[in-house]
Amino acid sequence: MDGYGCPMPPRPDDPSPGLMAEAGRCWRMVYDHNLQSTHCIESPTWTGRWFSPRGDRWWRVWAWVDHVDGLTRVREFGRRDGR
Repeated sequence: MDGYGCPMPPRPDDPSPGLMAEAGRCWRMVYDHNLQSTHCIESPTWTGRWFSPRGDRWWRVWAWVDHVDGLTRVREFGRRDGR
């Protein structure tokens, strides 16, 4: 909210509503510089499950580290540093 009690408009890189469950792409949709929803451009290094808001289905999704919130059964993949 701003100082007048009005909701603030979204800014570029803020999360936007929506989901894209595509292997190898981050699941989170974000606003671009034109405030249009687009895919997060970061390379995912985590996978997990996301439960739909309707409560009728689980989705397997891929995410980068800042977008794992809201996921369950989160696992990291693709590390090559010996851990």
